[in-house]
Amino acid sequence: MGVAYGSDLEKASELMLAAAAATLRVLKHPEPACLVTGCGDNAINLEARVWINDPQNGIASVKSDLFRGILQRFRTMA
Repeated sequence: MGVAYGSDLEKASELMLAAAAATLRVLKHPEPACLVTGCGDNAINLEARVWINDPQNGIASVKSDLFRGILQRFRTMA
């Protein structure tokens, strides 16, 4: 996810980790992490890293649920 320069990175990370914790199939251990992966022209790039124990069942639905959860939480932050 890209967040604007000047954004509260700690709050953005907290929201992303809360979304990960609420996403079905995401494991508690190893625990999810939120990393700064780069600084672009218009945004600081953050990435949620999570583990699931059944990737053979597909990852697209987990990614979609996680993105939806993050976006929902970011909307309440604005």
